Amino acid sequence: MANLRRADYTQHLAGKVIQRVEWTNDQTEHYYCLCLFFDDQTMASFRIYQSLQEDFELQDFIDGNISNERLLTPHRIQRPKKDGE
Repeated sequence: MANLRRADYTQHLAGKVIQRVEWTNDQTEHYYCLCLFFDDQTMASFRIYQSLQEDFELQDFIDGNISNERLLTPHRIQRPKKDGE
């Protein structure tokens, strides 16, 4: 789970082509989930917990089966410096 206020997942997802996007807000599971399915048979899932905690994973999604789950490590986003800083 990332504890960053702003995070960048570009390193893991750049160049991938999205085939399908799903949003789940089944509150009985205590989290919301945004799933991105890519054309290289991987899937990234962004789970947003009602307690405002999140996990971001990349999985292989071949023939409808999830495997090889791995957490994505975010990188801190640097704000551009303002003039005079």
